[in-house]
Amino acid sequence: MSVMKVMLTHRSTVDRVGGVATFIFELADALIKMGHEVSVLTFSSKMDAKTIRKIYYVENVPKILGLKSFEPSDYWPPRGSSLRDSIIWFVRGSRVVIEEEPDLVIINGIVPLVKNPKSTYVAIAHMVCPHIADLSPAGLAGLRILYNTVPDVTVAITK
Repeated sequence: MSVMKVMLTHRSTVDRVGGVATFIFELADALIKMGHEVSVLTFSSKMDAKTIRKIYYVENVPKILGLKSFEPSDYWPPRGSSLRDSIIWFVRGSRVVIEEEPDLVIINGIVPLVKNPKSTYVAIAHMVCPHIADLSPAGLAGLRILYNTVPDVTVAITK
């Protein structure tokens, strides 16, 4: 089996304990156990490997890459969805993905990215976000465009 470079993304901060972060760290742990090189690209984080092992009960911790320095305001309300945050993802996130050259990018919470043609992109739709109902027609169109242009495949893990 050949070793893959896998990058998992978290639109907000992995410091917010929840289902998406748990999914990311458990998947990363399993992939590392299989011999793959794994990193997590997150909006921001201040969490260290010891804390991640303790909170998520994982043996292996991936390399954590943040788009910006963690600030307490990143924790709540969740960052990563505003227009400003989307621009940060588009500029900094795209640059990190291109520099890291992963074989596979697993996107948790769709974000705007310039695609690296050497990578395969999979978007994971964890849930229908409650704020979707509040989006304007332009916001819904933007979301539809992101899901239709960024990932090569979209996987919905909820109904």
